[in-house]
Amino acid sequence: MNNFLGASSSSLSDEDDSNNDELIMHILFSTAYNIVRQRDDSSNIEKSINRDRIASNELLLHDYFPSDRLYNLSKFKDRFHISRKLFVRIDARGKRGLLHFKNAQQLLKNWHTT
Repeated sequence: MNNFLGASSSSLSDEDDSNNDELIMHILFSTAYNIVRQRDDSSNIEKSINRDRIASNELLLHDYFPSDRLYNLSKFKDRFHISRKLFVRIDARGKRGLLHFKNAQQLLKNWHTT
């Protein structure tokens, strides 16, 4: 498969591949965020339920993301298996708590490397 410059993709270094992956992920998350924002701005928004998102975020990060985490990534995948659309909606709202884009990006990178 050739890239847009005509060089074979096998000639790209690992660093270039990593940079391309990061750029693609950034574009995807930005696009999803903009789509959700536009939809929310143009529709009637129901009143949101006030949940303790900050405490939930801290608990989630403590259990799944530090080096001495309580659960491994496969357990996270099994426990929080939700549709991609819902996952993007939760993360794209920009509310503090749960997973923000940086955490979601790191999670996807970790899944990719395991």
